[in-house]
Amino acid sequence: MREAFAIAVLLLGCSSSTTTTTAGQDAAATDVATGISADQACSDAATASCKKLDACRVNGVAIRFGSMDTCVARTKANCLSGMGAADTGRTPANEEACAVAYASATCTEYWENTIAACQAPVGKRAAGAPCTYSGQCQSAFCSMATGAPCGTCAAQPTAGQSCATTQCGSGQVCVKSTSLCQPYGAAGAACDSSSDCQYGMACVAPASGAGTCQAAGQVINLACDRSAGPICDPLLGLYCSFEPKATAGKCIAELTTTSGFCGFTAGTATTGSTYTVCTGASQCTMAAGANTGTCVPNALEGKACDTTNGPACLAPARCVTPTGATAGTCQLPDPTKC
Repeated sequence: MREAFAIAVLLLGCSSSTTTTTAGQDAAATDVATGISADQACSDAATASCKKLDACRVNGVAIRFGSMDTCVARTKANCLSGMGAADTGRTPANEEACAVAYASATCTEYWENTIAACQAPVGKRAAGAPCTYSGQCQSAFCSMATGAPCGTCAAQPTAGQSCATTQCGSGQVCVKSTSLCQPYGAAGAACDSSSDCQYGMACVAPASGAGTCQAAGQVINLACDRSAGPICDPLLGLYCSFEPKATAGKCIAELTTTSGFCGFTAGTATTGSTYTVCTGASQCTMAAGANTGTCVPNALEGKACDTTNGPACLAPARCVTPTGATAGTCQLPDPTKC
């Protein structure tokens, strides 16, 4: 199942302005031209981005954050942290512009982090300097290695660049099979999972050979085929239900749970299969090669985490680990330490 979220948009972006500051903004700071405070701008941007997440992924907020209040509170706090970072280009004015832009942005722009007004601004730090947020860098990109507490200002990633240990740029996805950054796949593009495809597309994989991105089925009871297509759109909360030994079926609503069993349930001769997704800010943790697992709550800052085996951290916290290890501790981004 495709369970990618545009968390970079929620937690790291905003905006394209090139205005810079030296020591960042505090919550009481007010933009002289607009009269908007940092606190108000971050509140508006957090509310708009969380609403967009729910608009572009059925149960998106419930899956990733548990509730709208939690999504807004944690996203706002991270926004204020980023605006207060040294050498950042983030200001109340460009954060408010991002908040306004969400209303007219498409889900494709949101999901691929290409909303123009919500791109990270240009900061003061040169390539190679430590960073916590992309808005601190002259390149407007802070490369964050997996497990590291701080990132490094670097050039914007290009297609074909490795993402084995760091993230890709706006409009790109990290393809799991190759660990390379690539643009989201349009219709007919090769894919390994639906996360590789553009919004509204899904990866259709035959019994043998590579998969291709195809338009996803978007209504309940639509005929679907997991080998020939169309595949039901997981971002609309749909799943292609099929009987044993069959590939064809119909689109049904995915099931949700806050705890316990998650994943695939086989159908019978008369009923189709189902797929259960974890909500309540938890993730379905499965053993390698398994189709079923257990919902494991995302860990809060200060709690144990594991980048391979879970639990994951509740955004914006990241799993910080010793070099070469997968187990660590959830930590909030802290620009004072980078």
